[in-house]
Amino acid sequence: MKYPRGLTRVSLVLWAIWVLIVLFVFPWYEVINARDKAADAHLQALRARAEQNEQSAASWERLSKSYTQTFNYTNIYRGMLQQWPLTLGALIGAPAVLYGLLCGIVLTFGWVVRGFKRGSPGELPTGGGARSPNTWIKTCAGLALLVIAASVAYYFVIFLPRERTARLEMDRQKVEVERQQKLAADQIEREKLEQQRQEKLTSELRETRMRDLLAACLAGTYAIYSERWQRTCRARGLAENCQLPLDVAESYEKDHYNERADCFKSFPQR
Repeated sequence: MKYPRGLTRVSLVLWAIWVLIVLFVFPWYEVINARDKAADAHLQALRARAEQNEQSAASWERLSKSYTQTFNYTNIYRGMLQQWPLTLGALIGAPAVLYGLLCGIVLTFGWVVRGFKRGSPGELPTGGGARSPNTWIKTCAGLALLVIAASVAYYFVIFLPRERTARLEMDRQKVEVERQQKLAADQIEREKLEQQRQEKLTSELRETRMRDLLAACLAGTYAIYSERWQRTCRARGLAENCQLPLDVAESYEKDHYNERADCFKSFPQR
């Protein structure tokens, strides 16, 4: 009894299912996954904005828009067309490998059932308690479907959620690093401004103190000059602010000028 026709039919059904999965299920899942990531990033942006962290909020918003603009049906199918060799490999290669595996399994089972004896590669024995070829084909097809279902389930239920979580965590870490860098830069800027303010305040205080000291020094020199003048007037029996001889007045004026110069030298002004 010949079995390749039945096996080919099963393989064609599995290939049709695989084509539907590749062309429709995978893009649908990528779009849904991207929308979830975009929604999560938008939520993070709202939280950052509530904390008045505009830099972090802007980063999350850019990430949300990137998910929305990158992962849509147009871009996904455009990518499939641009990488058509890989797409054809996925559509044809996997079913061809599966068909080869099914044929190999059926031939191996037939060889085992015949007691490791040679026989027609297209027939399986039906006597002696051996199972019919249709039973072997159904068994192999069931095993193949089970393997495919398990693989698809693992991919969608375990692998993709883990990958999505890992990507989202990486994105969160990236945004967190950017936020920390922004905070560090802001802290450095604040410290720099504070240092400049302190330096300016110190400079102003120093200038104010130097002005006060200069004023006190000049006032002291004038007091000494005035006292010397008045004392000379009294010693000569004259009234205050009297007219002294020219040589004495010039001597006092010269001493006062030198003392004032010493004040300006001791307390320089900007």
